[in-house]
Amino acid sequence: VYGGKDYKNQNISARGMWGSSATSIWMHSDSQVIHYDGHSWKVDDSWGSHGGITAITGLPGGDVWIAADRKIYFSNKGSPRRLGTAGPNLEQVKDIQAVTGQSLYAVGVPHSGDEASVYHWNGTNWQPAAKTMKDNLNAAWYDTATQALWVAGDEGLIARYKNGVWDNKRGKTGQSIADLHGTDGSNILAVGRSADGLGQDVALVLRYDGSTWNTVDTKASGKSDLVKVIALPGNRFWAAGYKLLSLDGSGTYTWHTEQLDQVVWVPDANKPEEIWAGSVRRY
Repeated sequence: VYGGKDYKNQNISARGMWGSSATSIWMHSDSQVIHYDGHSWKVDDSWGSHGGITAITGLPGGDVWIAADRKIYFSNKGSPRRLGTAGPNLEQVKDIQAVTGQSLYAVGVPHSGDEASVYHWNGTNWQPAAKTMKDNLNAAWYDTATQALWVAGDEGLIARYKNGVWDNKRGKTGQSIADLHGTDGSNILAVGRSADGLGQDVALVLRYDGSTWNTVDTKASGKSDLVKVIALPGNRFWAAGYKLLSLDGSGTYTWHTEQLDQVVWVPDANKPEEIWAGSVRRY
């Protein structure tokens, strides 16, 4: 785990991260949930041990959800409980996005080409949110201001779901979108990889300005992929993948030497230089 300027050797393979503040950050490995209280990281034993934790999300009030082995678990400063007797009908849950304490989206890989890849928890049960979306999805981000769900996945797929309708859909053969995140509806980043025409993958960054998606030139030659991104005000961002990538307020892109390839989180958007990032590698 990398915190701003110093490595913190936690001996943990970081797979996902979410936080509500600099003193409350959650991280998961394949089987454990770990919490940072502003001073140290500690395994939260109340979650127990799970096989195959794939995603984590939360809300500022203390609500936290994890996806593990195709099931979703919820906690609010207490004993975690499973949401519903049946989880979202997905072969694999890739990402979860909380809207309110009673509203949660799960996206991932459908069981077959005839089944949905977006599910919604309405406080009582899981239902397909959009039966027409059946593509393999890797990531989701919910824009609270416009009440729109953005999803991304294979073949360069990015789409917006609002008022029961899909729009702003784009796709491109040879691209794979691993993650997306925004500050608002006119500043959304998507990252992944793209074939360069020579049989090699290069890191891909796309930005949505409120009307169109545009490729961002990050001087990515030789960089194979990006898997996580955090968008920040002022068109800044941090991304993790082959290496850490940042865009600062002056418009300068920097590929950092730290090979932290799995997760990145900025607890305070007003302090974009203070980040937490992690990897399946151990330092």
